[in-house]
Amino acid sequence: MEIFKISEISNDNINFFPADVNIDECLLYLSSDLVSNPKYVRHAWSDIATGAIFNSQKIPISTFILSAK
Repeated sequence: MEIFKISEISNDNINFFPADVNIDECLLYLSSDLVSNPKYVRHAWSDIATGAIFNSQKIPISTFILSAK
């Protein structure tokens, strides 16, 4: 599963849209043409999703949701 298929962004924490994801070393940059002012990010946020971001020991990270101020 590719990371961009299970990462989503939102500007209101209600309506989430699939994110375009760019990776630069250890930083993720998410964007979407459908979200003009992104403030929330979630990854693998469903009952059947599996993580697609792995740590240095090849273990997938947990489901998460983040907000930006």
